[in-house]
Amino acid sequence: MDELRLSNILRYSAAFSPPSEPITADASTMALYHFDEGSGNTLTDFSGATGGPSPGDIEYGGNPAGPVVSNDNPFNCASLINSWVGLGIGEWRASMVNWSLGAIPGPCDLVSILTNASIIIIGTNKGLGKTLEVAIGSELQISFGAALEIRSP
Repeated sequence: MDELRLSNILRYSAAFSPPSEPITADASTMALYHFDEGSGNTLTDFSGATGGPSPGDIEYGGNPAGPVVSNDNPFNCASLINSWVGLGIGEWRASMVNWSLGAIPGPCDLVSILTNASIIIIGTNKGLGKTLEVAIGSELQISFGAALEIRSP
């Protein structure tokens, strides 16, 4: 998640295009979070709303451990190749060490699954990337309930 705005009005009543830059607060914004703190345990509220700010707590834990802080965002992507370097068979989100950038692919990554690899996205997980290349002799499986989201501009 890159942006979250809570408002005291209905913002969208039909299909809309996502913003192309960070959201800014207005008089109807009750809370605004950019999720770009980078570290620490406090989520900053940028709304400027009366009675605010309303900071949030960032909790770490779970399996896999999270949240994972990423510098990826939809506004200024640095497109880098992120190749599968794990063993031949593996789960997309199982471990950051399976990927050449040391991070599970995000929406800005040029994802590459090299020869003789068999990758699966399981459960309710989502695989992300800007582009996806699956080499000849490799396969990508998406289990029921999982998703793959490729957002090539």
